[in-house]
Amino acid sequence: MREELRLQEQNIERTLWKLGTLPPGLLAFYGLTEPLDRRWHVLGLGYDVNIDNRLIETAAVIHYMGT
Repeated sequence: MREELRLQEQNIERTLWKLGTLPPGLLAFYGLTEPLDRRWHVLGLGYDVNIDNRLIETAAVIHYMGT
């Protein structure tokens, strides 16, 4: 049995982690991901007013975390 499935079965009582998809997602993709170059990823849209528009225009991934 794959490790992430074994851990999910052990978490039936929610003692390893509470609700949510991030922990099992991290388990499922553990060791299978590669870091993105920082120029591809723009974080802070919505609360950081100092982000250069050129960074936004060239980004492959952006995160909007504001209102």
